[in-house]
Parts: sequence; structure tokens; C-alpha cells
Amino acid sequence: AYALYFFDAISIVILLSCISVVVTSSLMLAGIDYRSLVMFRFNYTYEGAGNVAFPFTFTFEPVTTPFGPIARSSGIWREPGLLPMFACWNAGYLYLRGKPMIMWMACIGASLLCLSSVGPPWAMYTLAMIFLNKIGFRPIVAVLIVLVLGIFASEVIYNSEYIGLEAKVNSGSGSFAEREYLAKAALDGKD
Repeated sequence: AYALYFFDAISIVILLSCISVVVTSSLMLAGIDYRSLVMFRFNYTYEGAGNVAFPFTFTFEPVTTPFGPIARSSGIWREPGLLPMFACWNAGYLYLRGKPMIMWMACIGASLLCLSSVGPPWAMYTLAMIFLNKIGFRPIVAVLIVLVLGIFASEVIYNSEYIGLEAKVNSGSGSFAEREYLAKAALDGKD
């Protein structure tokens, strides 16, 4: 019983963070400049990061989207790439606990609205797993179906404008270069 309380508490924190991302992103999509949403600045590791926007989400410098410049949001995490994994875990958890659809869809929405390259694949995977579970597929069969569909969709995921992996590599944001350096250093046994 205590484990259930523990995971329910974590789920509530993640859900509140996801709702905050959805609200912040919705306000930006409605045309409100992200700078006017910033309540205060919190200094930590990344330069240009640490803006805390209304209601309570860390935001990063905006990216150009078809809807205009939208700041990348990370909820309560250090960078936008961490949010989708927690949000999608929480969507699955809330679904399996029988919570209302609006709760787990807020988590899926946050995964998409954070504008991370891992957000859409995680959201698609989670939605596919929920759908397959809903129509009666066993978990292992559902995972295999989603894996095969993911292989077919990999080209789209890689080449998606703004959030695809190719866009990340070519954006000059430093995110890819930093990870590339760290991977090479780990393989070379340096640093």
C-alpha cells in the first residue's frame, strides 16, 4: 500500500508539471510573448536557461515553429528532453490506474509541447500502447507491434522539421555536439 502512495505522489507532481507546460505553451501559442510569462530567473548549469514561466515551468530560448517563436519548456526538469519520458510514464500510469482521460492526455500534450526531439516518439509510443491495451492486446504483443511501426516511422521521426533528429544535429544548439563529445570521450576513455 505504501508503494502505491509513493507512486501516486510522484504521479501528482509530474501531472502538475505537465499541466503547467500545457498552460505555458498554450499561452505562447495564443500569441503571448514568452518573456512576458517569465516570473523569475533561476540560475543553474545551462546558460540562457533558468527562466521560470507562468504558472511554473522552466523555459528555454524559443525555437521557430509554424506558429511563431515558442519557448521550449521542461516542466520541473533541467532540460526539455527529460520531460517526455516522465510525462509518458505518467500517462501510462494514470491510464492503468483508471484516471480520467484528460489527466493522461495532459501528460501526452506536455510531451509534445516541450518541443524536444524525443517528445513525439515517446507520445506516439505511449498512445499506441494505451490504445492496444484498450482493445485487448497483451503487453508483449503490443510492444512488438509498436516496435515494428516505429521502424517504419523512423524516417519521418528523423526528418521532421523543427523537432526531428536531423534538425537537432543541424541546429547548432550545442545539444547534439555536447552529447557527441561525451560519447566519443567515453569510448576513448578520456575525461
